[in-house]
Amino acid sequence: MANKRVMLDLETYSTASNACILSIGACFFDEEKIGATFYQPLQYHNQVTSFGRHVKLETVQWWSEQSEEARQVFNDPKAVELPHGLQLFSDWIAGVPVEMWGNGADFDCVILGNAFEATTIQRPWMYSNNRCFRTLKNLVKLRPGFGLPARVGTHHNALDDAIYQAQCAQVYLRELK
Repeated sequence: MANKRVMLDLETYSTASNACILSIGACFFDEEKIGATFYQPLQYHNQVTSFGRHVKLETVQWWSEQSEEARQVFNDPKAVELPHGLQLFSDWIAGVPVEMWGNGADFDCVILGNAFEATTIQRPWMYSNNRCFRTLKNLVKLRPGFGLPARVGTHHNALDDAIYQAQCAQVYLRELK
């Protein structure tokens, strides 16, 4: 059975591998369609003290410069503690073998995998199934007139970003064929 693809996007309070995670967004996708989606905001206050998650002053400042819509993640009443959010994400994957795609070989997949390790919750994908969307988009040279989809949603909303990255990945994967 072939692995299913999941596009992952995190919003974080740092760029370190143990970054404090503000929200998790993800969607299943293949070359033709976007499938089930997942979005979970996380409470960030106890991540530092309970799980050693990193906060970087420059990233805090960067967030203060983002849109009001993007900053809603800080006051989302649906935010849960890190272990609960990770368990919800694992339940969403439901034991399906997946390729976990993130935007950068050292960002989304690494940070989320590190969070699973910090909370001792089993990561729901094999480390060898990490995939890099940034590498994919830099490998593919689109033919003239063969464009990417229009960007919709809020920039720096984890789910909106994951869906857009998956839509772009669809274009690049089809182009590779």
